[in-house]
Amino acid sequence: LLKCSEEKRTPWLRVLQYLSLIVPDEMVFHSLKAERMEEGWQLSIKGEVVASDSFTVQAVFNRFYSQFTSSSLFSHIELMPLNISRVKKEEGIIAHTPYKKEGKSKTEFEIRFQLREEMVGR
Repeated sequence: LLKCSEEKRTPWLRVLQYLSLIVPDEMVFHSLKAERMEEGWQLSIKGEVVASDSFTVQAVFNRFYSQFTSSSLFSHIELMPLNISRVKKEEGIIAHTPYKKEGKSKTEFEIRFQLREEMVGR
């Protein structure tokens, strides 16, 4: 993305810096995708928030989403339906680390959006 930023004058560095400032400790991104479309850059973020209870999960996500939607970098923001659940069993690599999610609440999310046209050099 950063090499593309230099070549295509796309503000990837600004986008990544802004996200690094607003993403809370309880949130993890699983993917960040960008695709050049005729109308501009279409992006998608998939991730999850894990916290002790569903109220905290929702509060953490709402705080992040409020900051995200107030950014002048993004437009056409679409929040896909949230999936809130309890973590029942640790799986994969995370089960062997000190960071335990078992018994906590989590929400999985996807946000689709575009970079504002004035942010992208043509």
